[in-house]
Amino acid sequence: MDNQPPKKTKLKRWLIILSLVLVGLPWGVGTYIDWKPRFGPSELGNVRNDTVRVSIIRLIASPENYEGKCVQVTGFLRIEFEGNALYLAETDYRHRIGKNGLWVDASDERLRELSNFSGHYVLIEGVFEPDDTGHMGAFSGAIRDVNRCRLVW
Repeated sequence: MDNQPPKKTKLKRWLIILSLVLVGLPWGVGTYIDWKPRFGPSELGNVRNDTVRVSIIRLIASPENYEGKCVQVTGFLRIEFEGNALYLAETDYRHRIGKNGLWVDASDERLRELSNFSGHYVLIEGVFEPDDTGHMGAFSGAIRDVNRCRLVW
């Protein structure tokens, strides 16, 4: 005796699998498309030779070690009115935890260029100034003279 399931059961299984794939496909494609930048170049500026790679956490914890130095740091960038900042994480931006972020101080022209990267995780290079705490003292220092910004996620 053959232990094969009836043909209708096999057909139902295939239809269920196919429907799950078709339902999940738009979500998967949408997720893939959403992470890609919606602007031209994914990098702005050039690398400096004197740059120190550091985390936002280290800059906040020991700002005196990096004062006036060109630093390279990664975080979630937001360029907006009175809120140009690089946050440790997107959730810090969403919950307005400015102390987990650094003020981004740049010329109007550079801010227009950086706005293309707003809402993304970026690697940014500039001079760290711990005493510049940005708009209403909301941040834990500033990145000035931004010379490079690169999309990382």
